[in-house]
Amino acid sequence: MCTFKSQSGGRNLICKQQRNVESSSQVAYLKKYGRLLSLLTAVTLLASCQSTVSLPSVSPIAEPTPVSVTGFSYQSLVFAHNPEGVYQVAIIGLESREMRTLTSSPAPGDAEPDCSLTSQKIVFISGRNQGNDFEIFSMNLDGSDQQPVITTPTGQGIGNYAPQLSPDGAKLLFHTNRDGNMEVYVANADGSNLRNLTRHSGNDAAASWSPDGQQIVFASDREGTYDIYVMDADGSNVRPVYVNSETFDFRPRFSPDGTKILFGTQGRLGGDYHIAVVAADGSEFRQITQQPGYYTQAAWLDADTIVFSYMPYMGSNWQIATMKSDGSDFHLLAPQAGVDQRNPAPCR
Repeated sequence: MCTFKSQSGGRNLICKQQRNVESSSQVAYLKKYGRLLSLLTAVTLLASCQSTVSLPSVSPIAEPTPVSVTGFSYQSLVFAHNPEGVYQVAIIGLESREMRTLTSSPAPGDAEPDCSLTSQKIVFISGRNQGNDFEIFSMNLDGSDQQPVITTPTGQGIGNYAPQLSPDGAKLLFHTNRDGNMEVYVANADGSNLRNLTRHSGNDAAASWSPDGQQIVFASDREGTYDIYVMDADGSNVRPVYVNSETFDFRPRFSPDGTKILFGTQGRLGGDYHIAVVAADGSEFRQITQQPGYYTQAAWLDADTIVFSYMPYMGSNWQIATMKSDGSDFHLLAPQAGVDQRNPAPCR
């Protein structure tokens, strides 16, 4: 475990009330979780939250020509985009770049898709029934058979986020505030046998599985700012992996061979979001992205290549990009003019 400590406190949020945020409890919810969710989620709920840390406007770097992505064991990529102004789940062929929108929900829309690598299923969060109290749905790869998996009571301000299917497709990880703070939960893929894994007074979020399904990596603010932790798949043996009180580290992902952990980090280069990697024990920290901009929501395409959400400067559109894990060979996948693309996840 690598640990860096200082006396500086966590960052606060300033949240402006939106038209669809009608109660003081919802405003308090945004103040408490808005910064975390804004780094993880695409949905419009988060548009009113601003960090008290200034996010600089930087000059855009030259954007590369989009290219086909070939040579991977994955055939496609699911993501969230908003061509009609509301986020929906879409799928794109990595080689063909043929794109299809799979959902058509009303605002606040659908986001945070994940693919099962065995059952040919997609899970995602949706506000179609409960508005900003997001539920988790599943569907087939072609968009058919859209069904609720994790539901929420009406009007109680409960949200469910960042669903992740286990490698064998049998289990579902997600984080939720149903216990008053953010906790990592596990359930069967059909939503049954719901269980709180973290049970901590801090906020735990953005969990994902190790390749063998035996470990779970997640972000937690139990030490003050969000850091990277690992636990066994049953919630036992929780241990810190990468703790740095000077940064906000989030959305960790094990590499395909389980030897590295990829995650997002903020605070190393001003207000930009960047992508970093450490060994599975937290050693050998390395920041992958170096140019100014906003790089987040990263996932592995293979042992050497990552895919992520990218915004070159504040006010531009989010796009899906790929890069080698050494920071070279940066490409946009399939940009859409005036459209945001976020939350990429590979599919076989």
